Amino acid sequence: MKQIIKKLFKHYDSTLNRTVLQEIHDAKALQRLKPYIDEYLPWTGSALRPSAVAMMYNEILIHNRSRVLEIGCGMSTVMLSKFLSERGANMVSLENDQGWIKVTEKNLGGYKHACEFIHAELVPQDINGRSYKWYDLDNDDVAAKLNYKPFDVLLVDAPIASTGYNARYPALHKLRDYLAEDFVVFLDDIDRESEERIASEWCKEFDLNYQKSGIIGGLGIMRPRNSPNKYNIS
Repeated sequence: MKQIIKKLFKHYDSTLNRTVLQEIHDAKALQRLKPYIDEYLPWTGSALRPSAVAMMYNEILIHNRSRVLEIGCGMSTVMLSKFLSERGANMVSLENDQGWIKVTEKNLGGYKHACEFIHAELVPQDINGRSYKWYDLDNDDVAAKLNYKPFDVLLVDAPIASTGYNARYPALHKLRDYLAEDFVVFLDDIDRESEERIASEWCKEFDLNYQKSGIIGGLGIMRPRNSPNKYNIS
């Protein structure tokens, strides 16, 4: 019994230390992000962490990225739109909740020109012999927004895990044709077993290099093996 209790305390201590480190990095990131926060933003527990947003800023700036495709809109959309607008860049955000699109769009203020929203319902789709509920891209309006210019950044932060097994797995299969030759994929919540599994499968199927940034950002970062962009962005 003493050994069990000792192991439990050790696990608790390790988890607590990790959480504290994450909060420290997020607090530091918020200071750096301050110029892009004009007012209070409803930063929920499911939102991209501040340190993850900072990593995306680094990626855009260091590697001169110009077009972001985001799966799942929210406060990251607001902050990315402002940052992209200053650089003459833009983004498209794919979301199934029309109400949440309205909330996000309202917070964009004077940066609405930098972000286009695509409302798409989650519908059953088959990927490699398995059925998933994922975004319905099968209409002309969606095709026009996605085909306008290749995306060099893909941020996958939806659907929510309760949607089904490996809920975010279809993203790269459905969107690879809309990405530039050199691109980066950010997969949020990488500490979860399902996201780790998805990242591993994507790397095998699309020949990608993989970097995990758990304490800082909580992101899985993937690039084509032949990508010239090797700098550490954390």
